[in-house]
Amino acid sequence: MSKKLMNKYLSHILSSSILVGTILWTVCGESVQAALIPFKLDGTLGENIESILSEGFFNGSFKENSEKGTMEDITLDFFDASGGLVTSFKKKQCEGTISCTWEHIIIPPFFFRWQYDVITAGSQDPLLDEPPFNLTIVFEGEEEGINADFISGTLIFDDEELEITSATLELIPVPEPTSNLSLLALGTLGAASTLKRKLKPTNLSEKEILKAD
Repeated sequence: MSKKLMNKYLSHILSSSILVGTILWTVCGESVQAALIPFKLDGTLGENIESILSEGFFNGSFKENSEKGTMEDITLDFFDASGGLVTSFKKKQCEGTISCTWEHIIIPPFFFRWQYDVITAGSQDPLLDEPPFNLTIVFEGEEEGINADFISGTLIFDDEELEITSATLELIPVPEPTSNLSLLALGTLGAASTLKRKLKPTNLSEKEILKAD
């Protein structure tokens, strides 16, 4: 392969590397902005002899969307006192008659309050569909999901109200989804830059050879 053809080939690789690196860097930046924060939620319920969930419990997980103030990828399982599953609630995103929101309140000087609300109209017949429920739960602490203390909460399930007697909010640790992509983007751009520097002396050498001929 001639040096001229080799330089043309290497220049094509350089252009492609810069394009790939730029795209990866753009994708990484957008992914960071759109990141969702995952949490695990557990709670116990008080007594209400009119409710099938009397002295039962619930657990699940969700993701906070910090830009919209909403909850996504929600999974909630409700159990009776004997541990039997009564119903499950699963939604990728809440819309229509279903509302899943969270609110962050600053309590001076260094405390914060997080309130979560999940409201669904559901069906009036729990045997046919999800029964309607309204879950409101409040935590306070210095760091959400790390040192968050349960403050209060209520669950209205199938028109019967139950007090949430205890609950935990736990941040689910996950690796940064964009860390590897960021390194790849930087590596790609770095490799392209190195290749570009190597091409310059090669082109000069070719010009000198042409002059000599």
